[in-house]
Amino acid sequence: MGNKAKNKILLAKVETTYGTDPTPDGNNNAILISNVTISPMEGETKDRDLVNGRLGNELVLHVGTHVKLEFDVEVAGSGEAETITASEKVEYAPISEGEKSVTLYFYLDGALHKVIGARGSMDIKIKPNEIPRFHFVFTGLWVDPAAVTNPTGVFTAFQAPLPVSNSNTTFTIGGASATLYEFECKQENAVRYLHRVGRESVEITDRAPKASVTIDAPPLGAKNWFTDALAITQARCNSSMARLPGILSNWISRRRNP
Repeated sequence: MGNKAKNKILLAKVETTYGTDPTPDGNNNAILISNVTISPMEGETKDRDLVNGRLGNELVLHVGTHVKLEFDVEVAGSGEAETITASEKVEYAPISEGEKSVTLYFYLDGALHKVIGARGSMDIKIKPNEIPRFHFVFTGLWVDPAAVTNPTGVFTAFQAPLPVSNSNTTFTIGGASATLYEFECKQENAVRYLHRVGRESVEITDRAPKASVTIDAPPLGAKNWFTDALAITQARCNSSMARLPGILSNWISRRRNP
């Protein structure tokens, strides 16, 4: 194990019951990812602080062991047959209760790391001459790794992305077109691992989304962003990509700092 670093595959499936493995498979649940990292034994160690008449360390105890997995997914169309009316969009509204959970199977060169009851947060970054990507960070419950054979993943539903460019991408902020250098949005879910007697889970306890944007400064006579910032004017950021129906990202910022 560990000789072939690219011999990795990720499967993911939404759980019907929290913490119950729905058994994802390579034919239906493979996720095309990049830049993946796993922290297979997150948690704490507790010193025993023994008094035994000699100097030196003692064995520590592991507590609250859980798993963290993060990875990128390219921003591209779903590949599904869709009919989208011009100027319409698809919106995904955040929720404050009843968050779903997912089971992740991460295969790493013959070792299977299962991550059950996983919840997390997501970022998106758009930058010219780069591939647009979603970045996911999941925290989930610990399962003993197992020696297995990697499955074959089916990725036919994943489409090749288009790079961010003048011909492929549009961007507006506050209804005004802008020359974009970089746009980043962070969902900033507060993801908390809980381990109590009678309960072990990963919960989303809060969120505080934030966004940053770098654009060319227009003439003040055309648009005065300083006035909007001082007035704490809400601004909607819209970005769309060729081959992607509707709006790629649609975020509201309650305050802008020029």
